Amino acid sequence: MKVTFTRNLPRTESYISSKKDVKAFLGHYEMLTVNFGLRRKFEFDSRCSNKPKVAGPVVVSVSINRSREIMVSFYPVSLSDLPVDAVMEFHGNTLQAISKWIDETVGKPETAIVGVEQLIVAIEGEQIKFHQTVFL
Repeated sequence: MKVTFTRNLPRTESYISSKKDVKAFLGHYEMLTVNFGLRRKFEFDSRCSNKPKVAGPVVVSVSINRSREIMVSFYPVSLSDLPVDAVMEFHGNTLQAISKWIDETVGKPETAIVGVEQLIVAIEGEQIKFHQTVFL
C-alpha cells in the first residue's frame, strides 16, 4: 500500500477514515495506491456513460483497472455532513465491504475486466450507500 497524497484540511472538514484504519483493512494489497484529498470532491470520469445517481457527498471511491491496479481516493467532507453514526458504520462494516469488493473484482478472470471498475461510497442521509460503475 502506498499513500501518494494527503491534503491538510481546515477544522470544518474531515476524512471519513484515517491512514491507520485504511492500512489495517486494505494494507495487504500490493498494487494499492491511496490518496486523501487529491481532489476536493468526487467527479465522474468523462469516459463513464452510465453514471449512477449519487444523492449525497462521496467520501471514497475505489477504482480497479485491467492491470489490477487499485486506486482508493478519499474526499474531504464537511463535519456538518458527516454523521457520527456514518463514521462508526464506515469503520465497522464499510471498510470490510470495500475489501470484499476488491477481492471479488481482482479475482475475476483477466477477460472479465474490460475497463475500469469503480465503487463509489457516499453518505446519503444518515446511511452509507454503494454505487458501482464500469467505463473503458
